[in-house]
Amino acid sequence: MLFCVLIKIAMRNFIIVGLIALFCIGAVALDNSKQNAEEQKKLQLIGVRAVDIDGKIHIIGIQNRKVKPVVIVFLEIGCPISQRYIPMLNQLYEEAQLKEVDFYGGISHPDATGNEARNFRDEFKIQFPMLFDGNLDLTLRLNPSVVPEAFVVNKVDELIYFGRINDQYIAPGKFNKNERTPDLKLAIDAVSSGSPIPYKTKKAVGCIFESKGKEVLEVNYNRHISPIIKANCTFCHKPGEIGPFPFRNFKEVTRRAQMIQ
Repeated sequence: MLFCVLIKIAMRNFIIVGLIALFCIGAVALDNSKQNAEEQKKLQLIGVRAVDIDGKIHIIGIQNRKVKPVVIVFLEIGCPISQRYIPMLNQLYEEAQLKEVDFYGGISHPDATGNEARNFRDEFKIQFPMLFDGNLDLTLRLNPSVVPEAFVVNKVDELIYFGRINDQYIAPGKFNKNERTPDLKLAIDAVSSGSPIPYKTKKAVGCIFESKGKEVLEVNYNRHISPIIKANCTFCHKPGEIGPFPFRNFKEVTRRAQMIQ
């Protein structure tokens, strides 16, 4: 009889402790979910190292140890809508420089090559730096759906605007005959001054972004690995720098493959 009473008391205590534990876990989970929601607002774009179509390394949003807002406009070599917007983008690039806003183009088509991207820049006289997103790093961070599509990020790594450059097109091949709204210009003005923008997005009209949802089925060193190594490792790992061994080419990288993390 005493044994049964003890069992009941133990079970009651076990249930109480369990309920307290569940309450505490729920409170922690709720607190963590709030923290994760805050962290998810951060794109982790500021400070990312990227390589342009000429092989130059850019630290996105940081120049001379100073944090700056960022504009990235995804373009596509063969898209006529991308091509038509380039004169306007060149003008916006000049304005962004005066307002101390980093301004980049992005090439991320799964079949585009560096040579094609450079020919595209030269043919259409693109003035702003063009990042070559062959490994889809920027694509995964920003998730464009069409080209051209613009993304504006403030100094604290928050996306404040994404979408169209303006409403020149109401559909592919159909022009807007009414007065146009300079959406990207307004976003640049807002992010440079720290003032709020009345809307976060306006749907972009353009060519389908061909890299969207595609997986890398076959890893290629020059396209997928080399940009990562060059952007993050080679500036130290080359003769005359502090890195103990060089990472300048495929052979040098594969020789130390087990040590690279």
